[in-house]
Amino acid sequence: MSSRVRRVRRGEAPRTAVCAALLLLAGVVAACQRTAPRNYEPQAPGEWFVVSESALATVDEARIGRIGFPGSPPRLVQRGRLEVPDGHPPAREGGLVIVTAVVAPTGEIARARVVRGVETPGLRANLVRCLRDYEWEPAMYKGEAWAVEFPLSLIETSPSEGERSGSVQSSGRAGAKLDTTADSRPQLAAASAGGNPYRVAAFSLPPRVQRILDASGISQTHRVSFHVNPFYQHGDFDGDQLLDTAVLMRERETGKSGIAILHGGSDSVILLGAGRPLGFAEWGDEDDVDWLDAWQVHLQGPVDEGVEAGPPPALVGDALLVMKSESSSGLIYWTGETYAWYQQGD
Repeated sequence: MSSRVRRVRRGEAPRTAVCAALLLLAGVVAACQRTAPRNYEPQAPGEWFVVSESALATVDEARIGRIGFPGSPPRLVQRGRLEVPDGHPPAREGGLVIVTAVVAPTGEIARARVVRGVETPGLRANLVRCLRDYEWEPAMYKGEAWAVEFPLSLIETSPSEGERSGSVQSSGRAGAKLDTTADSRPQLAAASAGGNPYRVAAFSLPPRVQRILDASGISQTHRVSFHVNPFYQHGDFDGDQLLDTAVLMRERETGKSGIAILHGGSDSVILLGAGRPLGFAEWGDEDDVDWLDAWQVHLQGPVDEGVEAGPPPALVGDALLVMKSESSSGLIYWTGETYAWYQQGD
């Protein structure tokens, strides 16, 4: 009997080792699934809806500028605020809704559609009210005002949240106007400016972003830059379905410009430029993007082939389209390990 028991144990030993190995492998796979970025299928765009009939009447469908538009982009003058109805599910982590908007030659939003977020009948009415509050200096090309189409990020808030956040907007109505004529920096025309327009404008920065900038020590050597409006962008840049933020920064000592990127699943800051090397192979030791005067989010999806730039990248998330008006443009995108550059226009 004892020999039979020994024979059974010898036969079972390999099976036990295999089971243990399989359990260990399953644990490793589960851990990777929890930590690795999740590449997901882009959301199908919603239907177009009219924001302003009068503005829509001024839009020539054959003359709508899109990515690569050679003229100067529209400049934001007044921002709206999106209030969500009670019980509305959060669109994404952080309450982000992204729409594609067509800004008419009048500077008003003519039409829009939701390209990321949860759209409900109750939200549609609030979207229209929010987008009607936006006001722009129109895009220009060869001395003429043009309609342009581009993504616009909207943060969902309730009325009480908007009041607590220190926003320069009030009562859910039109936001404070920005005067961009002085040194190309936004100056708040609201009476609440209190003599320090930059400090008031900084209230628009999400509290979490400011908290991370302070905790990382970046705020000691750099400051948020308001030389381009908007001065921050939201998107899912690393493809993990969490809200990420890109903020324009300026090094205090040298005045060099750059972009700080904060991933939603991390408290670290990735600083591109502003006195630190951009890290793009094509740029060498370049550490300044003072030429940047316009930018927007390029939603995850196909990328048009650039000028002498080789095959376009397959985006794992959203990208930043950065531009010098009436000159060059390029995409800053996440490779899965770092940020890279793809030239779009020149």
